[in-house]
Amino acid sequence: MLPSLCVAAAIPALGAARGAVDSCRERLRSYVKIGANGATIDKPAAQMRLARADLLRRSAESTVRRAAREAVALGALDEPDQTGERIRVRAEIAHAVAQCVDAVRGCCEAVGSSVHALSHPLQRALRDIQVMQSHVVYDLDGATELHGRALVGLPPNSMLT
Repeated sequence: MLPSLCVAAAIPALGAARGAVDSCRERLRSYVKIGANGATIDKPAAQMRLARADLLRRSAESTVRRAAREAVALGALDEPDQTGERIRVRAEIAHAVAQCVDAVRGCCEAVGSSVHALSHPLQRALRDIQVMQSHVVYDLDGATELHGRALVGLPPNSMLT
């Protein structure tokens, strides 16, 4: 059940990352940072941050889609011990959520400090996705520790398998 929960709960993180990339793209088209010569859209650093955020978001979405298929396949198998596979799927999804967080942060960095105003949609996306990432199933350190233990043949040291 845990891999399915991880997949379902990761979908809002994907949506937040997608929305952040879209919002960032729109903001860069018209935004001029105070003291800058020219629109932010003409700045290579802003373009690169937007591109990295888009790639992170796309990679995360691919990972979650693949993990969802694997979680369904694992549920259909009649094998007694799938612990290592479930742990890997959970770690992959935790990694995908971390990529979404990095994507949203990159968008915020590209846009500038005005993004932190309570009225700005990127501020909401950043806050929401950081709350999502704080859920125990997306603890990347815990998930990768479990996966590493499984890879070297050690038993899980957590109930979250």
